[in-house]
Amino acid sequence: MRCRCGKVLSGRYSRMCAVCYRSRNDLSGKKIGKWTVLDRCQSPKPSIHAYWKCRCECGAEQALAATSLKQETSRQCRNCYAKERGPRHPVNIAFSHVRGNASKRRIPFDITKEEAYDVLQNQKFQCALTGLPLTLRPNCNASLDRIDSTQGYNTQNIQWVIKTINLMKWTLSTKNFVELCRLVVQHSDAG
Repeated sequence: MRCRCGKVLSGRYSRMCAVCYRSRNDLSGKKIGKWTVLDRCQSPKPSIHAYWKCRCECGAEQALAATSLKQETSRQCRNCYAKERGPRHPVNIAFSHVRGNASKRRIPFDITKEEAYDVLQNQKFQCALTGLPLTLRPNCNASLDRIDSTQGYNTQNIQWVIKTINLMKWTLSTKNFVELCRLVVQHSDAG
């Protein structure tokens, strides 16, 4: 059997010679997205994949797996990606967590990040039940709560509360939860 270059192949299962194989897999000098492939390099961790030293248009250098480059799953450095994506919405973390849990629990979820953020602004970044300040960053203490836990998430049925309050409230309606809290206070004051 012969390689496409004409060289006779010695191996029974070989389809191309070593020279053609290396040239086919040589990525040096190629431009993939914002990356320019510089040269082959050592793997940063134990791996069976070939790694290539690449330079992003911004100047950042990184070792990338050949598979990431060939499949174009990496097209730019993290900094360029972050700039391109733009700033994250302030309620991203809290909102994504609640939406994921609602999906797992099959609870209807009919609100957007913007609508949730509008409710938070209308509450002046204060817990709807305690009046304590709510923070989204760096240590998020805000939690999106359903006023009536038998209904889904919609603009008429949400409020922002402290996470601990939301855990305590769990499946209770706001009215039932507040009444139970009142009873707890009365009992502890009487004791």
